[in-house]
Amino acid sequence: CSFYSLSLKQKGLEKDFIQKAIVNNYQFLDEVTEEDLDKLVNEEYKDKYWDGPHTITLLNVIARWDDPKSVHKFFNAVTKACDQDLKKMRQIAMKCMEKAFLYKSVNFIKESFKFVDGKDISEEEASSLLNLCLNTEDERKIKLHKGYQRLEEDIYKSIDILLAKISLNNYISRILTDKIIKKIICLDYLDLDTGFGTLDLVVNYKEAEELNKNWLENGRLANLMLEKSLSTTAVNLIEIAERFKELPENKVKIYEPFSYKNFVQFLKEMDMEWDEEIEFLGKLNRASALKQNNEGLLKVEVAIRKRYSKAIVALLSIKGCEYPRRVYKSIIESNDVALFNLIPLHSLDYRLLVEIKESQNRELEIAFMNRIKETELEKLLIEGRDKGLKEWIINNYENDNSPQRKINATEMVCIYGDKEVVDAIAEKKDINEHLLLTASKLGRGKLVEYLLEKYPYWDIESKPEGEYNALMLASLYGYKEVCELLIEKGASVHTEDGNGNTALTLAAKEGHREVCKLLLDKGAKVDAANKDRRTALALAAEKGHTDICKLLLEKEADIDIPDKDKKTALALAAEKGHKEVCKLMLDRGANIDIPDKGGRTALALAADKGHKEVCELLIEKGANFDVIANNNYTPLVAATVRRHGQICDLLLQVGANINVLVNEEWPLLTIAAFTGQVRVCELLLNKGADVDTIDIKGLTALMYAAKKGHKQVCELLIGKGADINTKDSEGCTALMYATISGYKQICELLLIKGAKVDEINNDGWSALTFAAKEGHTDICNFLVTVGAKIDLDGLIPPIVVAVAAGHAGICRILIEDESKIYSLLYEDITLLMIAAAMGQVQVCNLLLERGADINFQNNRGYTALMFAAAMNKVEICKLLLEKGDDVDCQDNKGNTALIYAAEMNKVEVCNLLLTRRINVNAKNNQKRSALMLAAQKGHKKVCELLLKNGADINAIENNGATALTFAACMGNKEVCEFLLEKGADINYSNSFSPLIAAIASSHIDICEFLIDRAANVNVALEGTGWTPLMVSSAKGQVEICQLLLKKGAKLDKKDHKGYTALMHAAENGQKMTCEMILKEDKLSVADIKDALISAESNNHENIVKLLSDTISKMDDQNSEEEEEKNIPKEASNGGVSNIISINDKFEQDQGIEIPNMPILESASNPSSTPAESDELANLTHKIPST
Repeated sequence: CSFYSLSLKQKGLEKDFIQKAIVNNYQFLDEVTEEDLDKLVNEEYKDKYWDGPHTITLLNVIARWDDPKSVHKFFNAVTKACDQDLKKMRQIAMKCMEKAFLYKSVNFIKESFKFVDGKDISEEEASSLLNLCLNTEDERKIKLHKGYQRLEEDIYKSIDILLAKISLNNYISRILTDKIIKKIICLDYLDLDTGFGTLDLVVNYKEAEELNKNWLENGRLANLMLEKSLSTTAVNLIEIAERFKELPENKVKIYEPFSYKNFVQFLKEMDMEWDEEIEFLGKLNRASALKQNNEGLLKVEVAIRKRYSKAIVALLSIKGCEYPRRVYKSIIESNDVALFNLIPLHSLDYRLLVEIKESQNRELEIAFMNRIKETELEKLLIEGRDKGLKEWIINNYENDNSPQRKINATEMVCIYGDKEVVDAIAEKKDINEHLLLTASKLGRGKLVEYLLEKYPYWDIESKPEGEYNALMLASLYGYKEVCELLIEKGASVHTEDGNGNTALTLAAKEGHREVCKLLLDKGAKVDAANKDRRTALALAAEKGHTDICKLLLEKEADIDIPDKDKKTALALAAEKGHKEVCKLMLDRGANIDIPDKGGRTALALAADKGHKEVCELLIEKGANFDVIANNNYTPLVAATVRRHGQICDLLLQVGANINVLVNEEWPLLTIAAFTGQVRVCELLLNKGADVDTIDIKGLTALMYAAKKGHKQVCELLIGKGADINTKDSEGCTALMYATISGYKQICELLLIKGAKVDEINNDGWSALTFAAKEGHTDICNFLVTVGAKIDLDGLIPPIVVAVAAGHAGICRILIEDESKIYSLLYEDITLLMIAAAMGQVQVCNLLLERGADINFQNNRGYTALMFAAAMNKVEICKLLLEKGDDVDCQDNKGNTALIYAAEMNKVEVCNLLLTRRINVNAKNNQKRSALMLAAQKGHKKVCELLLKNGADINAIENNGATALTFAACMGNKEVCEFLLEKGADINYSNSFSPLIAAIASSHIDICEFLIDRAANVNVALEGTGWTPLMVSSAKGQVEICQLLLKKGAKLDKKDHKGYTALMHAAENGQKMTCEMILKEDKLSVADIKDALISAESNNHENIVKLLSDTISKMDDQNSEEEEEKNIPKEASNGGVSNIISINDKFEQDQGIEIPNMPILESASNPSSTPAESDELANLTHKIPST
């Protein structure tokens, strides 16, 4: 391929290899053999002219130019050289992918994926490739483009390929972290040919629930597009929203951004067009669905008028959202079957059927019946086939009044049937009680009258348990004539349902004035309350039924009766924004300042809900605007928290107290600043609020505004004299908060106004440190430009947190002097070690490019490879090994990278290390090998891997233990079984035997297992002569002793000091063990007397008595002779008591000390990271429940 004027750069290449590639159209590839492969892929060359001095490989050249022919030729050569070696082919393809994604080389990526199955790519590999692709900070890592082609296009296409290939892997959503999503969105790219863009990648592959929560429902996506002016992404969003309208089901709430006025205004300013229905689909919840517009219409009513089918379905499907009948009636009145079919099935009931019948629309009638799956009876009724209907009912009809059916045959009979059919139903005993109830709720007065006359013996008060009777149903649905008829026939107006509701409370709540008047005239108690202690007046007031409230007050209803939450009728009306009801209540003498259970008055409730006109009325009528509720909530606090600026203005104008500490934590000004309310902040300051007031954590209003990115608020506060450099209790400044959140404009504003760029917090973090941690490259660059210190003497340098967080671009900015790469930090750790431990591939590459010593050992002897192995960073291990790390290097304790990986069960790392020329039997200073430590920790897979690669199964460490001994001591049965299968010596008995190790650790199951596998129960340890029975006796392990004796353990065996098992038990005070051994009846008096001396010497009186009593009962003629022969001259507790500490000795210094790196913890999660107060962020949750 021709590379333009590359001949000018050829002199910069120090070797001929790449030069030939460039000038000879890669002809050398035709001769590549298997032996050439490593050189072909890995060999590096110093390049002084290719955009600055650094090292490159052939893959860099191919990736940067991404010429399809050259890429194809390269892979043909590799395929030929690999000769069906799929493992080698994958290895090379993955190296190619790293370069391909680094340079965003689409052709190179596509070709590489022909040799790698996306399902086989690990989460770590996928995450690394994604990060490489999104790295645009180094111009040397960007493909050379031709003509119109944009970098964003290459990135989009590269990521699209990657995500599509790994789409079946369960980790795909996890690697799309919030930071990654932000970078993808900010690419601001849309493919004009396909109509798909970067936002599609996020929507298609990120889990819907997380995407909704973290980006859509909270307005984060809308705010990001506004902040960065992402006009192309906005177009992409509109395209997605339009497509989603056509999808039957979709869990992603893609319409949410359209519910934000500022975002919609942004779209209009950009002259963008979109289907208005999309706006209806944003913020679909019960509250928004039931909120009326200026015309008094609900969202669903507007949608019905405009035939927004998707919006209608969504609005009608909101759980717990019961619409007024007029909504469904309007659908019926439209006579549109398609629109009718959008009504959710659960909303189809008898009331709709009545409306349909009265509309005489046969198509709707048929559609209704089809959807409810009509019964045979219903079919006969609808079709009007009366002939034989009565006979059919008598012979076939069964009660179907089940709760599963929204409409039942009894209701159908009442709607369609004549008297003959009704009589047929009435003869069914399990049906007749439903007839009267159904006729009453349908308002079928003549049918009710007929039933009461025809069947006078029916109980007029009958009702299903806890539900409504006939009068209640008629009252609920407003059928006055039916109510009159029922009352005349003896129905009581005082009957209650299961919740304490009467006919009056039901009618009042639903707004049926004439029914209420009738009931009151017939003696209904005007102040009767339900179980929530709400009267008819309270229920009517809450619903805004002014005429009914007036009627009830005329009947002398008590105006100030509180409900269970201590809310009065006035409070309920104020909370719902019913101004006319409030006015009526106040005119009739309602107490304006009665607090509810949370301490809130009517004014506080109205302010909380944003009802300005109600607030004006209450203030005009003398409401206390400074009444304090729980958590120091006043009406002004409620309005501020809920962002009701006009109400705040109103309250401040009348003199509301501004010096309230909300929740005893936050001044009002900090809340207003946090929520970005410029006007409210200005009003508070004009009323005398202290501009530098602090909350309980020492945060000022300026800090909150800076953290949340409210530039106008910041400008206002600074203009009013806010102290820019004040610190909170953690030592953080407003500038630090701005850097954390990534608001560069606010950083610029603060610095212009005098912010100190090098201030540090209590943990020694500066603004630059925070920016480095959060990955805000632009802010880091800006701070360095204005003079921020890169080196903070004695404190955590910004470069450390940048390395730990993996921000290679920031590292490039902060590494002024390459000598810093070698510098040891205060924790004796280099930058390369930190990057290795944290798994930061790009940073490791950068540091190695800049000359970091890959084999450098610190004062503890640790290397970067040890850190990577211990932390299971496979990709880092691969990189370091490829760059020439000494795989067998040992630290000061003799541990190698393999030993660390084996002990910590890092199977993949172990496998990787074992592919190199490594000493699998290397031992640390305690002579412990990787196999021993893997066995000790129970890591069977690692043990399998090590043995497969030649590990010595019977190697011995300093204390004489083998791998089997370690496994037995720690109770790792599965590993014990595996090691025995592989030939481990079960009876090895130097300082320990596996059986004694298990006994010392009290693992009876391991003891049983080893004995079943032919472990010698009488094996004596070298040097001590201890047997398994002696150890278990000394430790008082009765069950294990019984097991050993059952399996042939000898009681008369003695150790090198002449001690028996009984003597060990006696010396160590193990009475139960002594009793168990004595029951064996195999001991002589002399043996028992030996034990007696041991017990006496150690003052174990209970055992002395036990042994003395046993001796006195025995009749042994030779006891004196044996006593002289065997009893030691003096009692000794040396050595015997040591049996108890076998396990302690065995475990002493057994574990590998994992590299301790507190600097990493500090760098990645500082204890004093400025906290955007979670409590303040969720402040609305602390408002007393309404």
